Amino acid sequence: MKSQECYEYLYSSNFMISEEDLKFLYKIDSFKAWSESPEFKVGEKWRFTTHQLRRSLAYYISQSALVSLPTLKKQLKHLNREMTVYYCQSSLPEDDFSEGGHICTLLQKTKPDADTIAYLDQVALSDDSLYGCHGKFVEKNIAANDIEIYSQQNRNDLRKQFLYGEISYKETALGACTALSPCLKRAMREISGCLSCERAVIKPKNIENTINYQKEFVEDLKARDPDSIEYRSELAELNALIAYKVKFIDKDKSHDSN
Repeated sequence: MKSQECYEYLYSSNFMISEEDLKFLYKIDSFKAWSESPEFKVGEKWRFTTHQLRRSLAYYISQSALVSLPTLKKQLKHLNREMTVYYCQSSLPEDDFSEGGHICTLLQKTKPDADTIAYLDQVALSDDSLYGCHGKFVEKNIAANDIEIYSQQNRNDLRKQFLYGEISYKETALGACTALSPCLKRAMREISGCLSCERAVIKPKNIENTINYQKEFVEDLKARDPDSIEYRSELAELNALIAYKVKFIDKDKSHDSN
C-alpha cells in the first residue's frame, strides 16, 4: 500500500503511470474506462494489490502455453471455467512476449541444456541398472565402447540432438521416456505401456516403488468394489508390472548372485 513506509524507499519515477501504460491497459480491457478512474491517471503511482498477482499469474501462464486451462482453474480455485477464461482474456499477442526477456524464451534456451544434464545423470551415466529398450541400448553402447563415451564432444553432440528435436527426455514413474511423439498410453493412464515401449528406460528402484503404490491402490479398490471395472483394470496393471520385474529384474539379480 502507498501508505506503507517501504513504498517511500522505492524510486517513485519507476512506478508512475505513463501514456504507454494506459494504452496497454486498454488492450487488456478495452471496455473499461481506465483514464476516467482517479487511480489510473497518467502521472499517478501504480496501485498494487494482491489480486493483481492473481491476474498476472493467469496472464503470464496463459501466454507461456505451459499450463492447461483446467490446471490454471484449479490453481486459482475458480468455480467455473468461464471465470478462468476471463482472467486470461488479456493474454493477447503482445510485442512484450516476443522479446528475449520473456520466460518462454528463457525456457526454450535452457531446456536443451537441462534435458542433456538430466539424461546424462539419470540415464547415460547412472549407476543404476537400466532396463527397457532404450535403457538396454544405452548400457550396451557404453559397455561396447569401454571409453569415456560422454566426453565434452559427445556431450555437445547430445545437446544438439535435444536442441534439434532428435531426442527427448521426460521422467516417468518407471524411469524415463525418450520418445518424440505424444504417448497414447499415458493419456489412458497405462503405466505398464512403458514396459513395451522402444523409447523407455526402466529402473529397478522405480518399478519396485510403483508396484508398492499400485498394490495399495488395488487393495483400496478391492475393498470398495471387487467387481468394478476400475479394480480389474488396475489389477491388470499391477500384474503386468510384477511379471516384468520377475522376468527381467529378478532374473538378472538371481543370475548375478550365482
